[in-house]
Amino acid sequence: MDDQVKICIPDQYETEKSEYIEDIEMSAYILRHKKSGARIAVFPNDDPNKLFCIAFYTPPENSKGTPHIIEHTVLQGSRKYPAREPFMQLVKGSLNTFLNAFTYPDKTVYPVSSCNDVDFKNLMDVYLDAVFHPNLYSRREIFQQEGWHYETDERGDIILNGVVYNEMKGASSSPDSNVFDEILTALYPDNAYGFSSGGDPEEIPTLSYEEYLDFHRKYYKPSNSFIMLYGNFDPEERLIFLDREYLSSYDAGPEVPRIPAQQEFGKGRIRSVNLSYPIGEDENKEQKTFLALASRVGTVHDEVKSVAWDILGDIIVNDPEAVLKKSLSDEGIGQEIFGGYYDYIGEPFFTVIAKNTDADKADRFKSIIDETLNRLKNDGINKKTLTAIIERSEFKFRESAYGSYPKGLDLFKMMLKGWLYGDEDPFKYVKFLKILGILKNKVNEGYFEELIHELITSPHSVFLSLTPENGLEKKKDNLLKHQLKEFKTSLDDNGFNKIVLDFENLRKYQEAPETKEERNCIPVLPKGSISLDPEPIHNSDYIVDGVPYVLHDVETHGIVYSRILFDVSDIAVDEFPYLDLLAELLGNCSTGSYACRELIDEVRTSTGGIEFDIVPFRDYRDPSTFRPYFTVSVRTLIDKTEKAFDLVREIITRTDFGDIQRIKEVLGETVSEKTYDALYSGSEFSSVRCFSGIDPVSVFNDMTEGIGSLHVQSRLYSDYENNSEIISNKLKSLYTRIFGKNRAIVSLAMPEKTSDRVFSAFKAVFNSIDKCSDLGLPSLILPRGIINEAFTCASGVQYVSLCSDLGFTDDSFRRLSPLISKFLTDEILYQEIRVKGGSYGTFFTAIPNSGKIVMSSYRDPGLKKTLDVFTSVYDKIRSSMPDAEKLWQLVIGTFSRIDRPLTVYQKMCRSMNFHMCGKEFFDLKKEREELLTVDRKKFEDSISCLSRIVDSYSICVVGGESAISAAGSIFDSVNKLID
Repeated sequence: MDDQVKICIPDQYETEKSEYIEDIEMSAYILRHKKSGARIAVFPNDDPNKLFCIAFYTPPENSKGTPHIIEHTVLQGSRKYPAREPFMQLVKGSLNTFLNAFTYPDKTVYPVSSCNDVDFKNLMDVYLDAVFHPNLYSRREIFQQEGWHYETDERGDIILNGVVYNEMKGASSSPDSNVFDEILTALYPDNAYGFSSGGDPEEIPTLSYEEYLDFHRKYYKPSNSFIMLYGNFDPEERLIFLDREYLSSYDAGPEVPRIPAQQEFGKGRIRSVNLSYPIGEDENKEQKTFLALASRVGTVHDEVKSVAWDILGDIIVNDPEAVLKKSLSDEGIGQEIFGGYYDYIGEPFFTVIAKNTDADKADRFKSIIDETLNRLKNDGINKKTLTAIIERSEFKFRESAYGSYPKGLDLFKMMLKGWLYGDEDPFKYVKFLKILGILKNKVNEGYFEELIHELITSPHSVFLSLTPENGLEKKKDNLLKHQLKEFKTSLDDNGFNKIVLDFENLRKYQEAPETKEERNCIPVLPKGSISLDPEPIHNSDYIVDGVPYVLHDVETHGIVYSRILFDVSDIAVDEFPYLDLLAELLGNCSTGSYACRELIDEVRTSTGGIEFDIVPFRDYRDPSTFRPYFTVSVRTLIDKTEKAFDLVREIITRTDFGDIQRIKEVLGETVSEKTYDALYSGSEFSSVRCFSGIDPVSVFNDMTEGIGSLHVQSRLYSDYENNSEIISNKLKSLYTRIFGKNRAIVSLAMPEKTSDRVFSAFKAVFNSIDKCSDLGLPSLILPRGIINEAFTCASGVQYVSLCSDLGFTDDSFRRLSPLISKFLTDEILYQEIRVKGGSYGTFFTAIPNSGKIVMSSYRDPGLKKTLDVFTSVYDKIRSSMPDAEKLWQLVIGTFSRIDRPLTVYQKMCRSMNFHMCGKEFFDLKKEREELLTVDRKKFEDSISCLSRIVDSYSICVVGGESAISAAGSIFDSVNKLID
């Protein structure tokens, strides 16, 4: 306790626990507010990225989506902040580094973070007022907009709309999501975990306004809250504020009852559930069934066992060489095997899922699982694999690289695993290194084999078969139309007129001009809050043994970060999908010295990861040109440098492409994952495909990770027996061509005084590839040309994209493009597509330093209406031009993304990207100055080129067959997304 950072606790709180946690090297406190009963975790430390988070225990009472709709609606205005959408005001005009909200099966979480102290206080206040004093009680329109409402179409027919309603229609279009929903429903038929907290689209329209308000009254109170304060701030000042402004107004009420435990089905009993999911009317049904076996096991109250179950999930299911994955794949059961241990709820479960198989393989699926688990239990688990997975987990925890998530949020999520369910030690999951230390000692004690025995003998298991049904989405759509017609027929004139009037009132609410009170209620940082100086570019050029190196002077905390980039600009367009497959295969195949299992274990033991990717670098001065690179990224501790780079050398010089079955498995998983992404978040696919008509870089992206690559790889997989030799030969050809010393450039960040050792390790790698083929002439990659495309799938919503080449644009458009994108996304498109159209999301993107732009919508009930908004966007801009005050607010919001905190690896990649694109510090400074000094005239002049959108554009839509068919002749080409 000597290292405990002492904080002054105000009298209004009592300390329930205080501790210095060695694993995260910081002090931590659990406080209880005496009057309200609120729980507060305080983590004072020197992290400038401060986090505030508040969570509520919110078990759903049905599948009407109440917790999810409330998550959306509390952020639509409050007592202190009467703006219609404070959340969007913050998105547009704060320096937040993270701003979001999440609905889980038993909790709702509201996190927000910022590096700016004033901004952090503002954000915290807005979020607290939103959850405790939302306007949803006085404005029914908030519920209608975000939840659901009736409206009438151009024919006078009644239709359903609403943001959450459409979001969940999109989610339910993905069978990967459906399978987890159905597992929960089947495993927990008697308690709240069997309901959909997100909402079932068929049940959402049955939620009444009064029922929705009652849910908020019941659960959104301090005594049911879990609050976290993390980072470099004044704890006493924040706690006093929290008491004075919010908690002191409440008295502690009775504890909200926790979800009762699901009664066990009985030892040896497995309940079977057979359901269907929608596919296209003419889509092939073969090998599109999902089979799943799920068991309730473990407990969140035993942190050691819970982490052990998670590790076991990798060994059994998720690892590239996972035992069950291999057993099932060897028998041809499943294009992709996934699952594992899920402890995001109070009653965890373990599942194994085979995706894209046939229903008649159900018995064999179950028997293979039983045989494999019994063999593992009796023969034992590979101890080296267990140790390797534990060591990788330790490396990741010590590295603390959370990507776009603040570190504090990850700690909060770990805490909630115990804290939410009443554990005496809320910090127990945060003591992760201690848990791993215990598990290291249990590797040879039969502990993990005992867990497998628990899984085999679980008294609570479910077998699920989810089979495809042609045209099911259309049947549901027709049934809904029929029900709505009957509903309309049942209404008298007064009833129908009320629906029309309600919708008119909703539109008036949405379209009403922003009042001065609304506009000024959200605090905005003053000018001067943002530095004129950008984050430095950390690049120093060296040549070592003929290889160019770019060194990045950033603090690495004892880790060596490196990225070798191999120029593949001479690779032909038709080879791009094979490049993507090669990146997936490397490190997941046997080599000359290692079997695949051995290689994976060695990589985990000696590195923090060896990863392969394909990255195009666009020329900053001429954005129509680019060079693609095949990259090898390595992170390792300095004392393991030699071993790490020996593994790199092994992988890029001695990988065996003769294992046809292994290639098939990885190809199948790649196709499966892309199909899921296209169905679940199709806007990325539609926008890249759309852009490929006018932009060569997007051609590359489409053919490596988009619809183009999905179609090529799907065809190869569907007739793999005839294609296997072609695929193997292509991979071998690429493999021998691209890993040449003459093609390489190295990006490197390392601790001081380690250069000799690291350069020596690199030298050994480059000596082994010195004689690879020379770099040929760059391939000619041409845009596909303007084409209006649609790709149909069994979806209840659309992903709509429109792109345009505006031709010559002046420098101000190019330098102001982040601000223009911000304005169009958050002001124009958000209002028209999301608020009024009911789409879950929308965005505008400009290719940096060019005149090429794209607009897209996400989980959109519309199609033609959305395209009308896109083509008329310039007219909408002219009627909504921001004044100086709003323009400054947008500038702040733009910099919240530009100045977002980066991990060490992200800093290295940022600097290297600028090096490869030819972007210099001068350019960054010029762009920054342009943004910080923008005025209305300059902004108005810069966006005048958007008037050219109507002159030439192309569209791409991924969506439902009915919606695309109804759009008629606007498409030059209509194809299936999935054959």
